[in-house]
Amino acid sequence: MSVGSDQRVVFDDRGDAYTIFPTNRWGGSVWEVLLLHWLHDQDRWEVHALPSDLSYALLEHYDAYNDKSRPPVILANSYYNDGDAIVGHELFLIVPTRNSDGTLTLPAPVLLTDDAIHTYPGNGGSNLVITRGRYSYIVWAASQAVMSSGKSRVNGTPTYIIRYDHETRGLSEPVFLGLGGTAIDDHNTPAITIDRDGYLHVILGAHHQSFLYTKSLRPHSIDRGGWSTPSRIGGTTPGPEDPECISDTCDGYTYVSLIADQQNNLHLAARWAGSIGPVYSDGSTSHYSAQLVYLRKKSGEDWERRRSLVIPHHPTYSHWYQRIDSDRTGRLFLYYSYYADRLYSEEVEAYQAKWPEEAPLRYHANQSSTSCAANSPCYTTGPTSMYTMPLSERCECSYYRSVKEHDPVLLISDDGGDSWRIAVTNDFLIPDPLPSVGGRTVIPAGSIQRASKVPKEPRLKNLPRSKRGQKSGGP
Repeated sequence: MSVGSDQRVVFDDRGDAYTIFPTNRWGGSVWEVLLLHWLHDQDRWEVHALPSDLSYALLEHYDAYNDKSRPPVILANSYYNDGDAIVGHELFLIVPTRNSDGTLTLPAPVLLTDDAIHTYPGNGGSNLVITRGRYSYIVWAASQAVMSSGKSRVNGTPTYIIRYDHETRGLSEPVFLGLGGTAIDDHNTPAITIDRDGYLHVILGAHHQSFLYTKSLRPHSIDRGGWSTPSRIGGTTPGPEDPECISDTCDGYTYVSLIADQQNNLHLAARWAGSIGPVYSDGSTSHYSAQLVYLRKKSGEDWERRRSLVIPHHPTYSHWYQRIDSDRTGRLFLYYSYYADRLYSEEVEAYQAKWPEEAPLRYHANQSSTSCAANSPCYTTGPTSMYTMPLSERCECSYYRSVKEHDPVLLISDDGGDSWRIAVTNDFLIPDPLPSVGGRTVIPAGSIQRASKVPKEPRLKNLPRSKRGQKSGGP
């Protein structure tokens, strides 16, 4: 993943591959963005540059019931930071068309709205656009507030949906779905999917609040008044029912990752910071523990209570950069790469010992943190010990500007989300007999040689470590 674009590789029914690649940086946060297209039958790549005034870009990626017969559509923003202010809130749709020789043509972008928060790929990597038949359905978070009657403050990030008609190349009117979170916040990016019957499912994003879920009341319809009332998901009641909770609503969700499966079930992964953190030697605890959690909604049922998949030892701030996906056989995959900040002195030492080739971490005290005591040593003496620091002085004011995310992990569930484990080599070998979906063989027999036995894992100790870039985005 990279600042500027989501570098997923997306495949269509022909076996062609597509990915977005950001190149040189210019004008603040704007990147020149390329679409790379691999022609399966010709075994070659072609490259298309997106218009130069577009920056953040996302491909529609695989979902159980979206259309894979055509090249994936692209969402792109005109967003950039000129150093003084964020400029450009236009959101565009690009609909690649396939030529007779298999190559692509990129027509002029279609303006969807001039009031969208940028499509930051670190926000869970869910689809913001889903295509089925002649229509693409696009959701976005708006940058301008919607004031409810009788209220005098911003009370969430407005979320909208619009429909694009591939036959007429026309747009519907945008439809307001609800408010995500409690303020205008680029963390409150929504997510959309579609089920077997054509019903649309949308999650309104949050930043340390509960996600909101709404569903279209008719298939393939976005009509005003044609949606279920947005309802909180993941929230429970503190106490014996949910002993981890430290808030009244057990919320604390951020970064939605959403996918549908072939049985019309919905699967969601997110960061959850509604629990207490580790217990220290003096009996005190940290402010919270940012866990990677999983929620599921079986077809026709309510959302299940969240399940913790990964619980960090590190207290306070963590980011997982997670992505949830499925394959053509219905298996679920959950990728994450762990990032931690607000490090204590012991963690700084461990980080630099584990990755000595990286630049030394640069300490920065967060003077604006309201959770820090006025006399906290964070302000005066630099990083503190997580084990010896008094509870009254323990806070979240130590940032490290050069911390990177590390240790990518791929989890797999082959029972529809009932259980999860770390994926291993055998999970990617072609089975015999080959599986089928809807009576069709998933992988044509003979197209790839089967492995007679599990190959030995490569020895990696002499290979250089990859150098990944710093991520943007706040807590």
